[in-house]
Amino acid sequence: MSSKEEWAAHLEVSELLHAIHRGVGCPPPAVDNAAVDNAAVDKAAVDNAAVDNATVDKAAVNKAAVDNATVDRAAVDNATVDNAAVDSAAVGNATANGAVKSLYTMPLKKILLWTTFWKSYKYYETFFARLHKQQCEVNACVVTHDRSQLSSADVVVFHTNDFLQSTPLPDPRPLAQPWLVFSLEAPPVQAHQGIGRIDWGRLNNVVNWTMSYRRDSDVVAPYGVVVKRTIPEIWRRDHDYTSGKKFEKMTAWMVSHCQTHSRRESYAAELSKYIPMDVYGSCGNKSCGLSLVHRNIGKFNSSDCDQVTGEYYFYLAFENALCADYVTEKLYLALTRDVVPVVFGGADYHFYAPPNSVINALDFATPKLLANFLLATANNRTAYNSYFAWKEDYEVDIGDPFRPHICDLCAKLHQHPTVHQNESSRQRVGTLATGRPEPHTYPDLRAWFLDRNPCRRWWLPSATPSRRSG
Repeated sequence: MSSKEEWAAHLEVSELLHAIHRGVGCPPPAVDNAAVDNAAVDKAAVDNAAVDNATVDKAAVNKAAVDNATVDRAAVDNATVDNAAVDSAAVGNATANGAVKSLYTMPLKKILLWTTFWKSYKYYETFFARLHKQQCEVNACVVTHDRSQLSSADVVVFHTNDFLQSTPLPDPRPLAQPWLVFSLEAPPVQAHQGIGRIDWGRLNNVVNWTMSYRRDSDVVAPYGVVVKRTIPEIWRRDHDYTSGKKFEKMTAWMVSHCQTHSRRESYAAELSKYIPMDVYGSCGNKSCGLSLVHRNIGKFNSSDCDQVTGEYYFYLAFENALCADYVTEKLYLALTRDVVPVVFGGADYHFYAPPNSVINALDFATPKLLANFLLATANNRTAYNSYFAWKEDYEVDIGDPFRPHICDLCAKLHQHPTVHQNESSRQRVGTLATGRPEPHTYPDLRAWFLDRNPCRRWWLPSATPSRRSG
């Protein structure tokens, strides 16, 4: 089944489930005579059971793999049910091991996408993939872009760069219905792309929530998180990460945007004078996989580059903007590979990366000093391997490219407290806000997204003051 068909099926099932909750012409949910394909069910009679470590009535479901089953007109796809009871729930690509809650333990909430996402609704398929595949802690939400369902929506979502002067505001607005504006772009990028496009004024004093990568958002949507391994990978203790690496392959950089607000390209050019560097992508002379841009959503396969980058000692995880909290997939993809990330960004990386896992370029006064440190580290096997010690107990949850953690929105609608936490350092990455006193609105959204999130640019210390302006 294609991703479009999966998304359409999800919406159809979601609407059916929403109808069941409203009691519109549907019988009470029951799991009886379900079609279970490729499943090992021992003496199974699954009838009106709950998916939350509950006891199965009249059934014994023992570590059964339920695949492609039809459960009361719900989609059960590639789900592993382990010591759990199933009660009319739609479980997709999820493991129900006492963690995934039944959709019927709480009422479904409806998320209405009012605008497109970069001029298309199809990109929402991957944007909400975790919710669609029931991979969030709270999954009892349905997503639709059918504007006729405004009156029954629990939240209305706007993407900043798609809210234009021609975009109508929802009308009439149901009483107490929250409106949310989101963006995952850094302020300089958003300001440039939104020139003459974004109609900020009409959103002022009507929007209640923000959603972004920032830790002060009402809903935090990080590009990745560090999580505790279920089983430690003890073999990593004695693994030599320098094995097979050669000094001529010291640093690698994969980049497609060659002129950026952060001036990362200028930093990299200066760094390359003192250390071997290979540049992949449209800004260099080497290629590896597909560029990480929204046009390639669903096409990118990181394994194409894993082997290549693994041959290098260091990888440049350079952000296109030096802004607070702005940490993208560049860091998390690098952390999944056997290479030490060299970060270049405006965030406090103690909140995002495992301890002693990255080298911050901006901790050094000049690129030359950074190059000297990298060369010394590569020549010291013990020092180099120390940057991978965290991998024994922790791993990075990044999902697929362009599938950020959009789980907190559904949790917030259910007033379910959720915390994104960097487990390796016990540092809080972002907290799901409990919400401001209602009815709260943002009086100046442009200021919140752009003006009140200052970003800086990198200049070589010898640059004149006139060059450093702006």
